[in-house]
Amino acid sequence: VVFNKRGDIATLCIAVCDSCQKKKKQYEPFIAEVKPDLSKEIRRGSIMRPECPSGSKYCYVVSGAKLEYLEYDPVRDVYAAWHSGGWGGHVADVLTMVEADPSKDMAIACGGWSWACIGGHTEGTRMAYHPEWEDFGALCTSDIPKDNGLAYVPVLQTSNRPKTTVSESALSNYQSQTTWPGSLVACDCHFYMVWHGIHSESAWKGGDETIDIGFARLEPIDGKVLHKKWVIKGGKDLRERNSKLAILGKAKGCQRFAFGYGEMAKYYYYPERYFVAELDGEGNLITDPMDVTAVTQWQEDEKWVTLGNGDVAWGTTWKRNDNGNPHNVAMKGDGVTRVRDGTGCGCSYHGANT
Repeated sequence: VVFNKRGDIATLCIAVCDSCQKKKKQYEPFIAEVKPDLSKEIRRGSIMRPECPSGSKYCYVVSGAKLEYLEYDPVRDVYAAWHSGGWGGHVADVLTMVEADPSKDMAIACGGWSWACIGGHTEGTRMAYHPEWEDFGALCTSDIPKDNGLAYVPVLQTSNRPKTTVSESALSNYQSQTTWPGSLVACDCHFYMVWHGIHSESAWKGGDETIDIGFARLEPIDGKVLHKKWVIKGGKDLRERNSKLAILGKAKGCQRFAFGYGEMAKYYYYPERYFVAELDGEGNLITDPMDVTAVTQWQEDEKWVTLGNGDVAWGTTWKRNDNGNPHNVAMKGDGVTRVRDGTGCGCSYHGANT
């Protein structure tokens, strides 16, 4: 959800398209706005592109990697709605700029793209708005050979849009286990990001199946990597994933971030342990990682946010073990993925040891 400058809440939703006349069921993305006290819905508007019902192009699809993100630009008063997209048997993504001004009736605005952040087969994605540059930045992964890896793309540029590879990936049907974006954070004149991934495709092909946590500082205008380092290195028998980053505290200067990650054995898919720590603006650990497995966790696509008092918070849900601790590996005894159900929790990080 996002707040617009009128103080209303907006969210991106998906529903079956009743007006689509295709034999195959199609889904219609729309933006809904509600009052801050959630008392009533103000309005909703479809953001389905006209090519979808007329030609089954650039439609929301449930195959492939599903994604639904909404961000907001208070200067232009527009929403950036990013969702999975399909065309025939192909899957990628669609990013549509939508007018938020009530007088413009959620018309499609300039920017974004009708097809594919990079080459298609879009999977891992993150998006953030940068108030200094007045543009959105997007991170995405693809297993298309010429675009394989984790790339940064600015959103509002409509011509000669740069696409900068931040980290390599390995061509694999299990791409999410190799390289995946964790967080993209705007601070001062830059974007800061964390991700989990391999050190290089050649090393992976050579038998080095290490997956670690990286940190980088980027130029928002073109994604130029100004600084990059591997923060957490688990070694050959451990892998890290579910990396998160958010500004911690109220001090200026981008020198204090809350940082989180999960750790697991080499061939696990879900983290077995979760850690939080603090990083400086160069990606150096300020505090030792604190094991929080017994009290909280976070999922791969959840967002960490900085509250007005400087704390970092996220919302998540989990099934509990018999002792009340979070059931952090969502598996049955036979290793089959199970649905996560149970209680929800709001969590926050104030600083070291709290």
